[in-house]
Amino acid sequence: METFINWFIDDYLIGLVQSIVSTEKRVSIFYLFSAIVVALFWAFSVEKSPTWRDTVRKLFSRQIWFSKSSFIDLKMVLINRAIMIILAPLMLSKIVLTTAIFFTLSDYFSNIHGLLSGTPQWLAPVTYTIFLFIFDDLSRFIT
Repeated sequence: METFINWFIDDYLIGLVQSIVSTEKRVSIFYLFSAIVVALFWAFSVEKSPTWRDTVRKLFSRQIWFSKSSFIDLKMVLINRAIMIILAPLMLSKIVLTTAIFFTLSDYFSNIHGLLSGTPQWLAPVTYTIFLFIFDDLSRFIT
Protein backbone atom coordinates (compact mmCIF):
# COMPACT_ATOMS: atom_id res chain seq x y z
CA MET A 1 0.00 0.00 0.00
CA GLU A 2 2.90 2.30 0.76
CA THR A 3 4.28 1.94 -2.76
CA PHE A 4 0.90 2.93 -4.19
CA ILE A 5 0.81 6.03 -1.98
CA ASN A 6 4.37 6.94 -2.98
CA TRP A 7 3.50 6.40 -6.65
CA PHE A 8 0.34 8.47 -6.29
CA ILE A 9 2.17 11.37 -4.68
CA ASP A 10 5.39 11.23 -6.70
CA ASP A 11 4.00 10.56 -10.16
CA TYR A 12 0.36 11.57 -10.19
CA LEU A 13 0.08 14.61 -7.91
CA ILE A 14 3.47 16.10 -8.72
CA GLY A 15 2.72 15.59 -12.42
CA LEU A 16 -0.56 17.45 -12.01
CA VAL A 17 1.16 20.34 -10.26
CA GLN A 18 3.83 20.44 -12.96
CA SER A 19 1.18 20.56 -15.67
CA ILE A 20 -0.51 23.49 -13.91
CA VAL A 21 2.68 25.56 -13.94
CA SER A 22 3.95 24.37 -17.33
CA THR A 23 3.48 26.92 -20.09
CA GLU A 24 3.11 24.08 -22.60
CA LYS A 25 -0.24 22.99 -21.15
CA ARG A 26 -3.57 24.69 -21.71
CA VAL A 27 -4.52 24.22 -18.07
CA SER A 28 -1.55 26.19 -16.78
CA ILE A 29 -1.88 29.10 -14.41
CA PHE A 30 -0.35 31.36 -17.06
CA TYR A 31 -2.97 30.35 -19.62
CA LEU A 32 -5.76 31.06 -17.12
CA PHE A 33 -4.16 34.40 -16.22
CA SER A 34 -3.99 35.42 -19.88
CA ALA A 35 -7.64 34.41 -20.29
CA ILE A 36 -8.56 36.65 -17.35
CA VAL A 37 -6.61 39.54 -18.91
CA VAL A 38 -8.46 39.04 -22.22
CA ALA A 39 -11.80 38.87 -20.37
CA LEU A 40 -11.04 42.10 -18.52
CA PHE A 41 -10.02 43.80 -21.75
CA TRP A 42 -13.24 42.57 -23.38
CA ALA A 43 -15.37 43.74 -20.46
CA PHE A 44 -13.98 47.26 -20.39
CA SER A 45 -13.40 47.95 -24.07
CA VAL A 46 -16.12 46.04 -25.91
CA GLU A 47 -18.93 45.60 -23.39
CA LYS A 48 -18.19 48.91 -21.66
CA SER A 49 -18.66 47.35 -18.23
CA PRO A 50 -19.47 50.11 -15.74
CA THR A 51 -17.43 49.08 -12.70
CA TRP A 52 -14.64 46.80 -11.61
CA ARG A 53 -16.93 45.20 -9.04
CA ASP A 54 -19.48 44.10 -11.68
CA THR A 55 -16.74 42.81 -13.93
CA VAL A 56 -15.00 40.82 -11.20
CA ARG A 57 -18.36 39.49 -10.00
CA LYS A 58 -19.15 38.23 -13.51
CA LEU A 59 -15.67 36.87 -14.11
CA PHE A 60 -15.49 34.91 -10.86
CA SER A 61 -19.13 33.92 -10.57
CA ARG A 62 -20.07 30.47 -9.34
CA GLN A 63 -21.99 29.88 -12.56
CA ILE A 64 -18.74 30.01 -14.50
CA TRP A 65 -16.25 28.35 -12.15
CA PHE A 66 -18.60 25.61 -10.92
CA SER A 67 -20.36 24.91 -14.21
CA LYS A 68 -20.71 21.47 -15.75
CA SER A 69 -18.11 22.42 -18.33
CA SER A 70 -15.48 23.31 -15.73
CA PHE A 71 -16.05 20.03 -13.88
CA ILE A 72 -15.78 18.10 -17.14
CA ASP A 73 -12.50 19.91 -17.87
CA LEU A 74 -11.20 19.01 -14.43
CA LYS A 75 -12.21 15.37 -14.86
CA MET A 76 -10.50 15.29 -18.26
CA VAL A 77 -7.24 16.59 -16.77
CA LEU A 78 -7.32 14.05 -13.93
CA ILE A 79 -8.23 11.10 -16.15
CA ASN A 80 -5.76 12.12 -18.86
CA ARG A 81 -2.93 12.24 -16.32
CA ALA A 82 -3.85 8.80 -14.96
CA ILE A 83 -4.01 7.29 -18.46
CA MET A 84 -0.67 8.81 -19.42
CA ILE A 85 1.00 7.39 -16.30
CA ILE A 86 -0.38 3.94 -17.06
CA LEU A 87 0.52 4.04 -20.76
CA ALA A 88 3.92 5.74 -20.43
CA PRO A 89 5.93 2.51 -20.05
CA LEU A 90 4.23 1.03 -23.12
CA MET A 91 4.85 4.15 -25.16
CA LEU A 92 8.49 4.25 -24.11
CA SER A 93 9.03 0.68 -25.26
CA LYS A 94 7.34 1.49 -28.57
CA ILE A 95 9.64 4.48 -29.06
CA VAL A 96 12.69 2.26 -28.59
CA LEU A 97 11.30 -0.30 -31.03
CA THR A 98 10.36 2.37 -33.57
CA THR A 99 13.81 3.94 -33.35
CA ALA A 100 15.50 0.57 -33.85
CA ILE A 101 13.34 -0.19 -36.89
CA PHE A 102 14.03 3.28 -38.31
CA PHE A 103 17.80 2.89 -38.09
CA THR A 104 17.70 -0.67 -39.42
CA LEU A 105 15.61 0.32 -42.42
CA SER A 106 17.71 3.46 -42.96
CA ASP A 107 20.83 1.31 -43.22
CA TYR A 108 19.09 -1.21 -45.46
CA PHE A 109 17.56 1.34 -47.85
CA SER A 110 20.33 3.97 -47.72
CA ASN A 111 21.24 3.59 -51.42
CA ILE A 112 17.68 3.93 -52.72
CA HIS A 113 16.45 7.40 -53.63
CA GLY A 114 12.98 8.26 -52.46
CA LEU A 115 10.10 9.34 -54.64
CA LEU A 116 10.21 12.87 -53.22
CA SER A 117 13.99 13.18 -52.87
CA GLY A 118 14.06 16.04 -55.37
CA THR A 119 11.72 18.25 -53.35
CA PRO A 120 13.10 21.14 -51.30
CA GLN A 121 14.10 20.32 -47.73
CA TRP A 122 11.76 22.91 -46.23
CA LEU A 123 8.67 21.28 -47.79
CA ALA A 124 8.48 18.32 -45.37
CA PRO A 125 8.48 20.28 -42.08
CA VAL A 126 6.15 22.95 -43.45
CA THR A 127 3.68 20.34 -44.74
CA TYR A 128 3.87 18.42 -41.47
CA THR A 129 3.27 21.59 -39.43
CA ILE A 130 0.31 22.65 -41.54
CA PHE A 131 -1.35 19.22 -41.39
CA LEU A 132 -0.67 18.85 -37.67
CA PHE A 133 -2.11 22.29 -36.98
CA ILE A 134 -5.21 21.68 -39.11
CA PHE A 135 -5.95 18.19 -37.79
CA ASP A 136 -5.20 19.13 -34.18
CA ASP A 137 -7.60 22.06 -34.28
CA LEU A 138 -10.15 20.12 -36.32
CA SER A 139 -10.13 17.25 -33.82
CA ARG A 140 -10.89 19.68 -30.99
CA PHE A 141 -13.99 20.92 -32.76
CA ILE A 142 -15.18 17.46 -33.79
CA THR A 143 -14.87 15.92 -30.31
